[in-house]
Amino acid sequence: SALSVLSSGQKLAVEKFAVDMHDPYILAIKAQCPNTEVVIDRFHLAKKINEAFDKLRKIEFKKAREKKDQLSQDMLEPHRRFILVARDADLSKSEIKLIDRLRLANREIDCGMLMVEYFHKALDQKKVRDFRKVLARWYQLCRNTRLKPFLDFAKTLRKYRKNIEGYITSR
Repeated sequence: SALSVLSSGQKLAVEKFAVDMHDPYILAIKAQCPNTEVVIDRFHLAKKINEAFDKLRKIEFKKAREKKDQLSQDMLEPHRRFILVARDADLSKSEIKLIDRLRLANREIDCGMLMVEYFHKALDQKKVRDFRKVLARWYQLCRNTRLKPFLDFAKTLRKYRKNIEGYITSR
């Protein structure tokens, strides 16, 4: 493991350790570096929320095929999944127009995109107090939309919230 190259003194001196949400890694780090704060980094959080959105996209794509809704089918194709979770600054004007049409036509996708955007807003916070406030509103949105992939992700967030707060304070 990466920790095997560190001396005992170095392991005790490690202050922060960034990882994904994988319990065996977290347990190994805590066992070998007892003074460290385990932090879930933004990359892994973004990956997980994008996975939740992709599960929703697949559900909605299946519904669109059953209804023969060509617009939704075209926009929900697997090769477009990255466009759907990109921030507006990364998209062309024509991509933004297509997404706007899809959002008007599909409530669940619109809600899912809002969930992704609002989660990133939570991660953009610089203070834990502000993060908690935005995250509390995100949880409320999650409960209101009742979108299963996001409800499942919310459980994961609750489990690792302290580690995520470590990201907020340390970046």
